[in-house]
Amino acid sequence: MHPDKNPNNPSAEAKFMMVAKAYEALTDATAKENYEKFGNPDGKQSLEVSIGLPSWLLDSDNRNLVLMVYLIIMVGVIPFCVWKYYSNSSQYGEKDVMYNTYSWYHHSLDDSTLMKSLPETLAGSAEFRDRNMPKDPSEKKQISSLLEKIKSSMQKPSYQNPILIKGNVLMHAHLLRQTGGMSEGYKEDLHFMLAKANALIDAMISVCQHQEALKTALNCIQFGQFVTQACWTKDSTLMQLPHFGKKQLEEHTNLVEFLALEDKDVKLPGLTKEQKADVIKCKGLIPQVSVETKIFVDDDEDPKVYEGDLCTVQVKLNRENLAEGEKAGLVYAPHFPFPKQEAWWIILGTQE
Repeated sequence: MHPDKNPNNPSAEAKFMMVAKAYEALTDATAKENYEKFGNPDGKQSLEVSIGLPSWLLDSDNRNLVLMVYLIIMVGVIPFCVWKYYSNSSQYGEKDVMYNTYSWYHHSLDDSTLMKSLPETLAGSAEFRDRNMPKDPSEKKQISSLLEKIKSSMQKPSYQNPILIKGNVLMHAHLLRQTGGMSEGYKEDLHFMLAKANALIDAMISVCQHQEALKTALNCIQFGQFVTQACWTKDSTLMQLPHFGKKQLEEHTNLVEFLALEDKDVKLPGLTKEQKADVIKCKGLIPQVSVETKIFVDDDEDPKVYEGDLCTVQVKLNRENLAEGEKAGLVYAPHFPFPKQEAWWIILGTQE
């Protein structure tokens, strides 16, 4: 490998240098110490960093093409991407809800807003406007067909905008469990709405809080429960349970009383053994809670509260049907197409 025996052979010269350094590390005490400490018999070495580039980039024949592509990327593509990102992000407020949606909620929600008008309010969210714009003349026929099924349980629309009508009809079809004859395209549109429903309903509640519309805020919270369980205002709360129909509803009054029953006292006529087991299992999953509240003034021995005192409101929510150390699982909601974690609202308001 000696360079004299291999003229004009860089590979042989490099190997010769490696062998020489290895020999030096084995025969010289200082070189050996350097190798053990620094990995090189010559001691510390300067760090060299380089970038491997394709050879065609460095070819002088391609110089003009490379320069042109570089200019297009630096002057055109990157500024466009930055502009696109900021123009999109500037449309969103808290919880990734669009500012136009907040404006719509401020316009359509007040202290007199009824529960039955909330599906239309949700349908008007800016997130749905591109998706729910009818794009085919045949969609009018589909909307009319769905509307015939649900119009008896639907409040007369306040707006005749086609986007609002479609979203309102889809949401009512979900709430009334009338999605059976819906086209696949409409099911996808409904799922798109339901995927964003939790964040949007939270935004509706925030707007109500800002407007001090306590009654409407409570309606929005209940509306969120209706959306999760695919139930509506006239439905029994027992419809949240699996396999419940007319026969089972005749035996029980409401969900609260049903949950208070012992398992042996539950009457479920017309259900199979497996279906009854499903109902009993679900009964154990539904939250049963007790609430403890305390109002006091910090660092004040007097238990009474007087006008002008700065009070602390302490709320303790006890989940009764969880074992020690057990965590609450997902909400039982077979008609909601996405997993949902259990959540609770604690409301502090004033009444005139």
